[in-house]
Amino acid sequence: MFIFNQKSLRVIFLSCFIMFSTVAVQANIDASFLKQMRILSESRGMVWKAYKAYLMIGSKNNYKDPKKMLDSSVASFESAIKSTESYAKKHKLTKMMPIMKDVDSQWSELKKILLATPSKEQVNTIDTKAMKITRTIIKALKTMGSYDKSGEWKYLEQTQKAQNIAERMATLYIANSWNAIDPKRYDKMMNKVVTNYEKVVKLIKSSKYYTPQIASELEHSNKDFIYFKMMWKAKNNIYIPTLIYQKSSDMAEHMEKCTDLIVKELAKR
Repeated sequence: MFIFNQKSLRVIFLSCFIMFSTVAVQANIDASFLKQMRILSESRGMVWKAYKAYLMIGSKNNYKDPKKMLDSSVASFESAIKSTESYAKKHKLTKMMPIMKDVDSQWSELKKILLATPSKEQVNTIDTKAMKITRTIIKALKTMGSYDKSGEWKYLEQTQKAQNIAERMATLYIANSWNAIDPKRYDKMMNKVVTNYEKVVKLIKSSKYYTPQIASELEHSNKDFIYFKMMWKAKNNIYIPTLIYQKSSDMAEHMEKCTDLIVKELAKR
């Protein structure tokens, strides 16, 4: 029979308290890490949304108030980057700092053009700079992901990538409808983007976190994608940018819901 004196009980109590506190703190760190990964990943979508709005303004299409969308996307992007930099600094994710510095520099150049009066002559430049900053953000995501030993963040990234691709497809279509991009280059780039979207959807479907709810959202998104693909392949020179603008937004929204569902699944781990 064990006999515990007051001092022994105090030691046991403190040990248990520290143990459970450590577990709780770790859980909070995991949750905040996941949240920050999502914020950083979504910043790519803000780049394409801002670019999409720029194209709508330039082509004199006022559907869904593109000026408001442009300003909102720029503000959301900057908020996401600032939040990520603060998180990296607070948690000493030192490998991320030089990459985020590159993001700041590249954004400064891109933002100046996006907020200037839209011009067809600037479309190729914007496209190139948008791709460059997107690649840098992906580098930042992979670097941040290297701090997650479980590697589970990659499941979150799949749906986020599909969401961003939806917006990217719209920028190509609208730029082409404005005659602001070379048709041959357009077809080549669109083919690549469409193929990437299909590959990502396959990955999502093969994920261990693939649920009936996610399947339902993917089904809705796929209907929009099929229509989008049909519009791209049509060679009748009839363009409906407002419809593509909406379809891309709908696809992105369904993918965002998929991300919400995956976050819930990851929270159970």
